[in-house]
Amino acid sequence: MTTNLTEKKSGLYENRALIGALVVWLLIANLPIVRYALYPFELFSTWVHELCHGLAALAVGGRFDQLEIFTDTSGRALTAIADSRFSRVVVASAGYVGTAFLGMMMLFLQRPTKASRLLGLVVAVAFGGVGLLMVRGWAGGLLYVALVGVFLVMSLGTTEEDTGRVGLGAFGGLLLISALFGRDPFTFAVLLGWAAACLALAWRGSMRVTRWFFSFLSAACALNSLTSLRVLFSTHQVVNGLPAKSDASAVSDALFGPAALWSGVWMVVSLGMLALALRRLWYAPTLQIRAASESNTSF
Repeated sequence: MTTNLTEKKSGLYENRALIGALVVWLLIANLPIVRYALYPFELFSTWVHELCHGLAALAVGGRFDQLEIFTDTSGRALTAIADSRFSRVVVASAGYVGTAFLGMMMLFLQRPTKASRLLGLVVAVAFGGVGLLMVRGWAGGLLYVALVGVFLVMSLGTTEEDTGRVGLGAFGGLLLISALFGRDPFTFAVLLGWAAACLALAWRGSMRVTRWFFSFLSAACALNSLTSLRVLFSTHQVVNGLPAKSDASAVSDALFGPAALWSGVWMVVSLGMLALALRRLWYAPTLQIRAASESNTSF
């Protein structure tokens, strides 16, 4: 059997939508002037970041009371958890690590394979188990059901041609459910606006448009720690114009060491998950490569 050189090319190389989105985010998201073009996507990543804090609070048996997104792209998740080091560390770490994990899963599931589908199902079962054991209250339970639904839909109901459409539809539903935790007009506008955009594209968008758009959302999550370096490594941050303690400082207070140490740990973990996702995409051929393989194979 002989193999055409095209077959050996990576799926990542062929997916210009995905690699283009990653490059754009990595190059310009930290530039003060140019980053305004990415403002809606920064609001999206803020939603994911704060949602992860809230989900973590529910996972340790606490409450997720309110989600706030502000015009300066900062956000806040108001939670109530047990006064324990474990709970504080889990909730504080969930913002950056959880966003990077979601980005990794979005990258994995953009090119469905048996391995990525299995991983998606394992994640769905794990979140479902946590929800059954730890989450209290109908709103928190509904949020976990929606999260499990995202992974189930993308793992079971997605073909490679339609990953963007299915993914956007799933996230549109999650955005609508998370609006239950909003309290102010701007947060509602962001969540409902993003939900409407995702659902409209899922319903009427072309395959090319939906895949490009979903690629940008994947990049927004996967590169969250790298595009927020100034915030990540600061001991204090500004939330809605007011100073606030950073997530890393909260972990430093609960455990040991300077806040920069934990910021560095989160960045390394985030980069590790990004590397795993890109490696998986590298060895997951696209439909075009598989078609070329079938047509150029000889015995």
